[in-house]
Amino acid sequence: SLVQDRFRYYTMLNEVRTHNDWNGWIKYILHAAKNQCTKSISLLDSIVLLHEKQQHEAKNLMNSSNMTSIVDATFQHPIFQTSLLVSELKISSATVNRYINMLCEAKIIFSNGKTRNRTFYNSALLDLIR
Repeated sequence: SLVQDRFRYYTMLNEVRTHNDWNGWIKYILHAAKNQCTKSISLLDSIVLLHEKQQHEAKNLMNSSNMTSIVDATFQHPIFQTSLLVSELKISSATVNRYINMLCEAKIIFSNGKTRNRTFYNSALLDLIR
């Protein structure tokens, strides 16, 4: 990436200034853009596969549209509290809590362990995007 290869970036940019080497600069930028696109596509493919895997695992726990919606929500908000899901998905607090507990037991999501104001994490997704 451009950030990781800062020395080369500035060298190529300086070549434009000192030797009018626009072709070298354009090739360098296009190559860097291509590499970044390849990395981004790979990341997106990994996220799609993870989503499919987690949906399948959740469906085995409870074949319900609410469960599907909750798993989908963890991809929009990989760090969340149940109150967010209740308000966003319009599902009762009891149902959200029951399904979240099932997902925690299956190790699909994880909790910070607090008894009040618990925060939950889709750790697998967070690991991919970090």
